Amino acid sequence: MKVYTTAPLEDPRRARTLYRELEDARGEARLLSRLAAHAGTRGERDEALSLLDRTRLLTEGLDVPSIEAQRLGTLARLAKADGDLERALSLYADSADVAAACGF
Repeated sequence: MKVYTTAPLEDPRRARTLYRELEDARGEARLLSRLAAHAGTRGERDEALSLLDRTRLLTEGLDVPSIEAQRLGTLARLAKADGDLERALSLYADSADVAAACGF
Protein backbone atom coordinates (compact mmCIF):
# COMPACT_ATOMS: atom_id res chain seq x y z
CA MET A 1 0.00 0.00 0.00
CA LYS A 2 1.36 3.39 -0.99
CA VAL A 3 0.90 6.31 1.33
CA TYR A 4 1.01 9.82 -0.07
CA THR A 5 1.45 12.96 1.93
CA THR A 6 1.68 16.64 1.16
CA ALA A 7 3.91 17.26 4.16
CA PRO A 8 7.42 18.35 3.19
CA LEU A 9 10.16 15.79 3.52
CA GLU A 10 11.85 16.72 6.77
CA ASP A 11 15.08 14.87 6.21
CA PRO A 12 16.00 13.92 2.65
CA ARG A 13 19.18 12.25 3.93
CA ARG A 14 17.01 9.74 5.81
CA ALA A 15 15.03 9.01 2.65
CA ARG A 16 18.25 8.57 0.70
CA THR A 17 19.53 6.15 3.33
CA LEU A 18 16.32 4.14 3.06
CA TYR A 19 16.57 3.97 -0.72
CA ARG A 20 20.15 2.73 -0.40
CA GLU A 21 19.17 0.13 2.21
CA LEU A 22 16.45 -1.09 -0.13
CA GLU A 23 18.91 -1.03 -3.05
CA ASP A 24 16.40 1.11 -4.93
CA ALA A 25 18.57 3.05 -7.38
CA ARG A 26 15.52 4.44 -9.21
CA GLY A 27 14.00 5.77 -6.00
CA GLU A 28 17.27 7.33 -4.90
CA ALA A 29 17.77 8.86 -8.36
CA ARG A 30 14.26 10.35 -8.31
CA LEU A 31 14.94 11.89 -4.91
CA LEU A 32 18.32 13.25 -5.96
CA SER A 33 16.87 14.67 -9.17
CA ARG A 34 14.24 16.61 -7.19
CA LEU A 35 16.82 17.78 -4.65
CA ALA A 36 19.03 18.96 -7.50
CA ALA A 37 16.15 20.96 -8.99
CA HIS A 38 15.49 22.60 -5.62
CA ALA A 39 19.20 23.33 -5.09
CA GLY A 40 19.34 24.97 -8.52
CA THR A 41 16.30 27.09 -7.71
CA ARG A 42 18.02 28.25 -4.51
CA GLY A 43 21.12 29.20 -6.49
CA GLU A 44 23.22 26.35 -5.09
CA ARG A 45 24.75 25.52 -8.45
CA ASP A 46 27.60 23.28 -7.24
CA GLU A 47 25.24 21.25 -5.04
CA ALA A 48 22.79 20.88 -7.92
CA LEU A 49 25.53 19.69 -10.28
CA SER A 50 26.84 17.23 -7.72
CA LEU A 51 23.36 15.77 -7.20
CA LEU A 52 22.78 15.58 -10.95
CA ASP A 53 26.06 13.74 -11.44
CA ARG A 54 25.09 11.21 -8.77
CA THR A 55 21.68 10.85 -10.44
CA ARG A 56 23.34 10.12 -13.78
CA LEU A 57 25.60 7.50 -12.20
CA LEU A 58 22.68 5.80 -10.46
CA THR A 59 20.62 5.58 -13.64
CA GLU A 60 23.34 4.36 -16.02
CA GLY A 61 22.02 1.21 -17.64
CA LEU A 62 18.50 1.71 -16.27
CA ASP A 63 15.49 2.62 -18.37
CA VAL A 64 14.27 5.74 -16.53
CA PRO A 65 13.66 8.43 -19.14
CA SER A 66 11.50 10.55 -16.84
CA ILE A 67 14.47 11.04 -14.51
CA GLU A 68 16.70 11.86 -17.49
CA ALA A 69 14.15 14.45 -18.67
CA GLN A 70 14.19 16.07 -15.22
CA ARG A 71 17.98 15.98 -15.09
CA LEU A 72 18.26 17.67 -18.49
CA GLY A 73 15.68 20.27 -17.50
CA THR A 74 17.61 21.14 -14.36
CA LEU A 75 20.84 21.40 -16.35
CA ALA A 76 19.00 23.73 -18.73
CA ARG A 77 17.87 25.97 -15.86
CA LEU A 78 21.43 26.11 -14.56
CA ALA A 79 22.77 27.01 -18.01
CA LYS A 80 20.14 29.75 -18.30
CA ALA A 81 21.11 31.09 -14.87
CA ASP A 82 24.74 31.16 -16.05
CA GLY A 83 23.67 33.20 -19.07
CA ASP A 84 24.43 30.41 -21.54
CA LEU A 85 21.15 30.67 -23.42
CA GLU A 86 22.25 28.59 -26.41
CA ARG A 87 23.17 25.64 -24.16
CA ALA A 88 20.00 26.15 -22.11
CA LEU A 89 17.82 26.02 -25.22
CA SER A 90 19.56 22.87 -26.44
CA LEU A 91 19.15 21.16 -23.06
CA TYR A 92 15.49 22.22 -22.82
CA ALA A 93 14.89 20.75 -26.28
CA ASP A 94 16.61 17.49 -25.27
CA SER A 95 14.57 17.36 -22.07
CA ALA A 96 11.33 17.91 -23.98
CA ASP A 97 12.24 15.21 -26.52
CA VAL A 98 12.97 12.65 -23.80
CA ALA A 99 9.81 13.59 -21.88
CA ALA A 100 7.62 13.37 -24.98
CA ALA A 101 9.07 10.00 -25.96
CA CYS A 102 8.16 8.47 -22.61
CA GLY A 103 4.86 10.28 -22.05
CA PHE A 104 6.22 12.23 -19.10
